[in-house]
Amino acid sequence: MIRGFANSTGDVDHVYIMLWPHWIDTRNVAINVGRIGWDQTIPDADDVKEMAGNPSNKLFILNPNDQRNLARLEEIFPNAQTRVYHSRTPTRDFVVLYVPGTTAPGATLGQ
Repeated sequence: MIRGFANSTGDVDHVYIMLWPHWIDTRNVAINVGRIGWDQTIPDADDVKEMAGNPSNKLFILNPNDQRNLARLEEIFPNAQTRVYHSRTPTRDFVVLYVPGTTAPGATLGQ
């Protein structure tokens, strides 16, 4: 999911994983996206309020049980699109919240 986002409408620097106890090993995610040490984790949705004005496309990944943070992200980003990704592996489903930006990926503001 992250690679697809980074290769199409966004980049790895604008992907965020909402923390949830005993859910995902973000070190494994970093290896799979080819960025050892990548750590775009967020413990609480209120921590991203300042991102609301950022014109980049953003992708948030959440545990399906994390309804509180999902609701808060939807308040902060009212134009967000939410989808549940159903994994072939039981208990590995996740929620993807896509926030469309106002600039094209890789574009420099002011050009």
